[in-house]
Amino acid sequence: ERHPVRRGQRRRAERRGGQAHRMPLPLLPKIITYTFATAHAATGLAALLGEVDLLQGVLLDTAKFKALSPLTDESLAAFLRGPKANGRGTAPNVRAWGARQFAVGAVFGFAAISGEVAAYQAALVALLARCGGDVLQNLLDGCMWKVALFLGVEGVAGALMYVSAN
Repeated sequence: ERHPVRRGQRRRAERRGGQAHRMPLPLLPKIITYTFATAHAATGLAALLGEVDLLQGVLLDTAKFKALSPLTDESLAAFLRGPKANGRGTAPNVRAWGARQFAVGAVFGFAAISGEVAAYQAALVALLARCGGDVLQNLLDGCMWKVALFLGVEGVAGALMYVSAN
């Protein structure tokens, strides 16, 4: 006859090399994970394919920019930049930002689909790294309302996800 094993005991057994089991996670980290997977993938694809910010400039500036002097075709800087199909007068990194945003969504999507604790932990690491970068960038730029936004939304969601999944 098998005795029921409490969650903490199973985790300790797994750390000691015991058999890994798929543990059901509480509803809250699942909701956060699905939400972040959808949000990151949607905003990433919109920026990557359509050069738009779905939050109308909160996440990304996609407005027209003053065109810088063009690089000569033979320069190293022109080679490293590569061709930009969206032209020099629009946000030159909007598509690259979209690709990175979509990549974060993919990590969350995998965690949501697999349901594995390790996948949720990887998604949490991706969230903390991305949120940490956003907070640092906005601190350096002096944009405190975005610091509050990222810490208030993503920081709280990450903390709830961590507490719920551990």
